[in-house]
Amino acid sequence: MESYVTKLIIVDERFLEDLGQASIRDLDEFSNLGLDTRVISLPLRCPTKIEELTRLVDPSAIRPGSIVVKPPYTNQFVAVDSFSEDLVLRKYGLFVQLCHALGARKVCISDIEDVNIESNDGRIVGAELCASAPLGTLKAGIDSKRSSLKDDVRKSIMEIKTEAQGGPADIEAAEKLIDQYGLQKDSLFNDVTNMCRIRTNRLSKHELYLDFSMDVKRVFDSSIQAKIKIMGKFYGGGVDFERKKKALERNRTA
Repeated sequence: MESYVTKLIIVDERFLEDLGQASIRDLDEFSNLGLDTRVISLPLRCPTKIEELTRLVDPSAIRPGSIVVKPPYTNQFVAVDSFSEDLVLRKYGLFVQLCHALGARKVCISDIEDVNIESNDGRIVGAELCASAPLGTLKAGIDSKRSSLKDDVRKSIMEIKTEAQGGPADIEAAEKLIDQYGLQKDSLFNDVTNMCRIRTNRLSKHELYLDFSMDVKRVFDSSIQAKIKIMGKFYGGGVDFERKKKALERNRTA
């Protein structure tokens, strides 16, 4: 699977046949794929293709009507209804790694002030990320009114506490992390790294927001929304499909 593919739509042969008979227009719309999207038609008869797919997708998610997406910072695809939580945990974790690469002595999440992803119940939660380095403190606060973080994910974030000896910024290690996880266009990671390049004026305080909105928008665009609408004509009513459809809508409006 090419590295730039971030969305897999899994259907069966019967779906494609029925779609072509029902509406040529819908078939054309469904077949109009961007570079980041692939349609997988089941059953897969080639063992090599099955092996390739199961290396990227949990076998339990490979079923007709399933939608799996690849969050940033990983090569694994996850079910659309767990995308937000997976994304949030990964971004927090990578930011902590970057802090240590840049010389932080201690990194801990002391509070949660929301992560800018929609909530079903409208609760307000608060977040503050604090990282203290030998000569200063890095502090990030996040402010929003809606969050879709589940309690277990929120707990996982709150338990992020790591300690190191501290020291000068290892720019080479920071750049390696940025390259490894494709963070070259993420200003959150690049801005902190670039400020630490200035050795004559060591960073003592930096306030920022952990923003997930652009990561969500890259996946849940108008193209995949149109395809979900078409799939609903044939897979609608199924519990699994309806759950994924609702999850996609929540993510899209985050």
